[in-house]
Amino acid sequence: MGYVILFIFLTVLILANILLIIAFKFYNDAVKKNNKNTVKLFEKKGFNFDYRVVKTNVEWLREQKIKDHYITSTDGLKLHGVFLQAPNPLRTVICVHGYRGNYEYDFSPIVRYFNSNHTNIFFVEQRCHGDSEGDNITFGAKEKEDLQQWVDYVQNHVDTKNPLYLYGISMGASTCLLSLENDFSGVLSGVIADCGYTSMRTLFNNLAKDWFGIPGVPLVNIVGFFCKYLGKFDMEETSTKKALENNKVPVLFIHGEADTFVNPEHTRVNFTRDVGPKEILWVPDANHGESLMKSPDKYHQKLEYFFSTYK
Repeated sequence: MGYVILFIFLTVLILANILLIIAFKFYNDAVKKNNKNTVKLFEKKGFNFDYRVVKTNVEWLREQKIKDHYITSTDGLKLHGVFLQAPNPLRTVICVHGYRGNYEYDFSPIVRYFNSNHTNIFFVEQRCHGDSEGDNITFGAKEKEDLQQWVDYVQNHVDTKNPLYLYGISMGASTCLLSLENDFSGVLSGVIADCGYTSMRTLFNNLAKDWFGIPGVPLVNIVGFFCKYLGKFDMEETSTKKALENNKVPVLFIHGEADTFVNPEHTRVNFTRDVGPKEILWVPDANHGESLMKSPDKYHQKLEYFFSTYK
């Protein structure tokens, strides 16, 4: 009998250690800066982000006169942004890139369209990306506070007269939605959220099941523990629920119906939660972040309607 108990105890101990190792790897690959394992995983899952990039637009952007801007986050990080002035501007859009993305690539399909349609662009480089400092990607927990600072900065130092919008892709979309925890009514004319998630916890639960074939519980709970005590942020602070259930700013939600990274259900939930003025655009056959490339005319028409309706 004693040997059976010892065997069970050792088996449970081994399984618990394996679970801890998997959870730590999950945390480390997802959160830590410059982790190439994440990029390799995306490639293995069939994502080829480069094909979405309009390389002529990247080259065009690099030839423009852009101005660097910097702020200091509430926790002391130097954050970088870039401003591109449009001719005879009618509005300014603060663009927020996605997870492990960058402003040149993530917004290459839209940059010339915005510029030719009298739209100033202020590109934010999120913490832990590009020339912005930081060691941990916090999936919106701290990025939302950074974005709240950027809104104040742009409104007071970059464009003091034109309507101001937020536009985010993927994690950038969720960061934009989370920033609405701050009352931006009267400050922002609108938010465009393209393929954002509802929370880091729900996203990780989905990925654990769909990508790795393992249950999210208790794995994601342990990842949350690592986030709190190693990453110094709370996974629960990435939920859009609080922001959207008190929101007054118009939001245009966009999502590809074939998204295999952020399930379209995330946008359905976000749209339902949002109590403010709202619009939605679904793009059939578009995977993650592909909506503009798959259906540019439909995408542009919806943007034009949103800008003209909510000023």
